[in-house]
Amino acid sequence: MTGATRRRETERRERLERRARDAGLLILRLGFGLTLALQHGWGKASSYLAGSTGFPDPLGLGARPSLGLAALGELAGLAVALGLLTRPAAGLAAFTMAVAFFVHHAGDPLGERELALAYLLAFSTLVLTGAGRWSLDGWWRVRASRDARSAEGAARAESRRAPRGA
Repeated sequence: MTGATRRRETERRERLERRARDAGLLILRLGFGLTLALQHGWGKASSYLAGSTGFPDPLGLGARPSLGLAALGELAGLAVALGLLTRPAAGLAAFTMAVAFFVHHAGDPLGERELALAYLLAFSTLVLTGAGRWSLDGWWRVRASRDARSAEGAARAESRRAPRGA
Protein backbone atom coordinates (compact mmCIF):
# COMPACT_ATOMS: atom_id res chain seq x y z
CA MET A 1 0.00 0.00 0.00
CA THR A 2 1.46 3.37 -0.99
CA GLY A 3 1.68 6.33 1.33
CA ALA A 4 -1.11 8.19 -0.50
CA THR A 5 -3.40 5.14 -0.38
CA ARG A 6 -2.69 4.64 3.32
CA ARG A 7 -3.42 8.34 3.97
CA ARG A 8 -6.74 8.16 2.06
CA GLU A 9 -7.71 5.02 3.97
CA THR A 10 -6.89 6.71 7.29
CA GLU A 11 -8.92 9.79 6.33
CA ARG A 12 -11.88 7.60 5.30
CA ARG A 13 -11.72 5.69 8.60
CA GLU A 14 -11.55 8.96 10.58
CA ARG A 15 -14.61 10.33 8.71
CA LEU A 16 -16.55 7.16 9.53
CA GLU A 17 -15.51 7.37 13.19
CA ARG A 18 -16.61 11.04 13.35
CA ARG A 19 -19.97 10.17 11.82
CA ALA A 20 -20.43 7.27 14.24
CA ARG A 21 -19.51 9.52 17.19
CA ASP A 22 -21.93 12.22 16.01
CA ALA A 23 -24.68 9.63 15.51
CA GLY A 24 -24.06 8.26 19.01
CA LEU A 25 -24.22 11.73 20.54
CA LEU A 26 -27.45 12.44 18.63
CA ILE A 27 -29.03 9.23 19.92
CA LEU A 28 -27.87 9.99 23.48
CA ARG A 29 -29.19 13.58 23.31
CA LEU A 30 -32.54 12.65 21.81
CA GLY A 31 -33.15 9.64 24.02
CA PHE A 32 -32.21 11.12 27.37
CA GLY A 33 -33.12 14.74 26.61
CA LEU A 34 -36.63 14.09 25.33
CA THR A 35 -37.40 11.45 27.94
CA LEU A 36 -36.31 13.67 30.82
CA ALA A 37 -38.21 16.70 29.50
CA LEU A 38 -41.41 14.97 28.47
CA GLN A 39 -41.70 12.27 31.15
CA HIS A 40 -40.54 14.31 34.12
CA GLY A 41 -40.06 18.01 33.36
CA TRP A 42 -43.40 18.66 31.67
CA GLY A 43 -45.39 17.41 34.68
CA LYS A 44 -43.28 19.41 37.12
CA ALA A 45 -43.62 22.56 34.99
CA SER A 46 -47.39 22.07 34.86
CA SER A 47 -47.53 21.63 38.63
CA TYR A 48 -45.38 24.71 39.15
CA LEU A 49 -47.57 26.83 36.88
CA ALA A 50 -50.68 25.54 38.68
CA GLY A 51 -49.23 26.88 41.95
CA SER A 52 -48.38 23.55 43.59
CA THR A 53 -46.48 23.66 46.86
CA GLY A 54 -46.46 19.92 47.52
CA PHE A 55 -42.91 19.10 46.44
CA PRO A 56 -39.86 17.87 48.38
CA ASP A 57 -37.35 20.48 49.47
CA PRO A 58 -34.00 18.62 49.40
CA LEU A 59 -31.81 21.75 49.45
CA GLY A 60 -33.78 23.84 51.96
CA LEU A 61 -34.92 26.43 49.41
CA GLY A 62 -38.62 25.90 49.94
CA ALA A 63 -41.00 23.55 48.15
CA ARG A 64 -42.04 25.96 45.39
CA PRO A 65 -38.50 27.10 44.41
CA SER A 66 -37.36 23.47 44.51
CA LEU A 67 -40.20 22.47 42.19
CA GLY A 68 -39.37 25.33 39.80
CA LEU A 69 -35.68 24.48 39.72
CA ALA A 70 -36.38 20.77 39.22
CA ALA A 71 -38.77 21.60 36.36
CA LEU A 72 -36.18 23.89 34.78
CA GLY A 73 -33.44 21.27 35.13
CA GLU A 74 -35.62 18.61 33.56
CA LEU A 75 -36.99 20.83 30.79
CA ALA A 76 -33.36 21.57 29.89
CA GLY A 77 -33.56 18.15 28.27
CA LEU A 78 -35.36 19.84 25.35
CA ALA A 79 -32.34 22.06 24.71
CA VAL A 80 -30.07 19.03 25.02
CA ALA A 81 -32.19 17.09 22.51
CA LEU A 82 -31.90 19.95 20.02
CA GLY A 83 -28.22 20.39 20.72
CA LEU A 84 -28.87 23.99 21.75
CA LEU A 85 -26.43 25.35 24.35
CA THR A 86 -25.82 21.69 25.07
CA ARG A 87 -23.10 21.91 27.69
CA PRO A 88 -24.89 24.38 30.00
CA ALA A 89 -28.26 22.65 29.49
CA ALA A 90 -26.73 19.23 30.17
CA GLY A 91 -24.97 20.68 33.22
CA LEU A 92 -28.28 21.93 34.59
CA ALA A 93 -29.92 18.54 33.97
CA ALA A 94 -26.94 16.71 35.50
CA PHE A 95 -27.07 18.92 38.61
CA THR A 96 -30.79 18.23 38.97
CA MET A 97 -30.17 14.49 38.71
CA ALA A 98 -27.27 14.70 41.17
CA VAL A 99 -29.61 16.29 43.72
CA ALA A 100 -32.20 13.58 43.04
CA PHE A 101 -29.66 10.76 43.35
CA PHE A 102 -27.38 11.96 46.17
CA VAL A 103 -29.80 14.04 48.27
CA HIS A 104 -33.48 13.41 47.69
CA HIS A 105 -33.26 9.62 47.18
CA ALA A 106 -30.11 9.11 49.27
CA GLY A 107 -31.78 6.64 51.64
CA ASP A 108 -33.51 4.64 48.89
CA PRO A 109 -32.13 1.36 47.57
CA LEU A 110 -30.09 1.64 44.36
CA GLY A 111 -32.89 0.01 42.37
CA GLU A 112 -35.09 3.02 43.09
CA ARG A 113 -32.33 5.54 42.35
CA GLU A 114 -30.86 3.99 39.22
CA LEU A 115 -32.89 6.12 36.78
CA ALA A 116 -31.54 9.32 38.34
CA LEU A 117 -28.04 7.82 38.12
CA ALA A 118 -28.50 6.93 34.44
CA TYR A 119 -29.64 10.48 33.66
CA LEU A 120 -26.77 11.91 35.72
CA LEU A 121 -24.19 9.85 33.81
CA ALA A 122 -25.70 10.61 30.39
CA PHE A 123 -25.90 14.36 30.95
CA SER A 124 -22.45 14.47 32.57
CA THR A 125 -21.09 12.78 29.45
CA LEU A 126 -22.71 15.47 27.27
CA VAL A 127 -21.20 18.21 29.44
CA LEU A 128 -17.78 16.74 28.63
CA THR A 129 -18.31 15.89 24.95
CA GLY A 130 -20.68 18.58 23.75
CA ALA A 131 -23.46 17.92 21.28
CA GLY A 132 -21.52 16.79 18.23
CA ARG A 133 -21.88 18.08 14.68
CA TRP A 134 -25.50 16.96 14.24
CA SER A 135 -26.92 19.65 16.52
CA LEU A 136 -27.79 23.34 16.55
CA ASP A 137 -24.52 23.99 18.38
CA GLY A 138 -22.66 22.15 15.59
CA TRP A 139 -24.55 24.01 12.89
CA TRP A 140 -23.72 27.38 14.48
CA ARG A 141 -20.08 26.38 14.91
CA VAL A 142 -19.81 25.52 11.19
CA ARG A 143 -21.65 28.68 10.19
CA ALA A 144 -19.46 30.89 12.40
CA SER A 145 -16.34 29.27 10.96
CA ARG A 146 -17.62 29.77 7.40
CA ASP A 147 -18.51 33.41 8.15
CA ALA A 148 -15.07 34.02 9.68
CA ARG A 149 -13.33 32.52 6.62
CA SER A 150 -15.55 34.63 4.34
CA ALA A 151 -14.75 37.84 6.25
CA GLU A 152 -11.06 36.96 6.24
CA GLY A 153 -11.14 36.41 2.46
CA ALA A 154 -12.97 39.71 1.91
CA ALA A 155 -10.38 41.55 4.01
CA ARG A 156 -7.53 40.01 1.98
CA ALA A 157 -9.24 40.95 -1.29
CA GLU A 158 -9.78 44.52 -0.04
CA SER A 159 -6.13 44.82 0.97
CA ARG A 160 -5.09 43.75 -2.55
CA ARG A 161 -7.28 46.47 -4.05
CA ALA A 162 -5.83 49.22 -1.87
CA PRO A 163 -3.30 51.42 -3.69
CA ARG A 164 0.30 50.71 -2.78
CA GLY A 165 2.19 53.32 -0.81
CA ALA A 166 -0.99 55.00 0.39
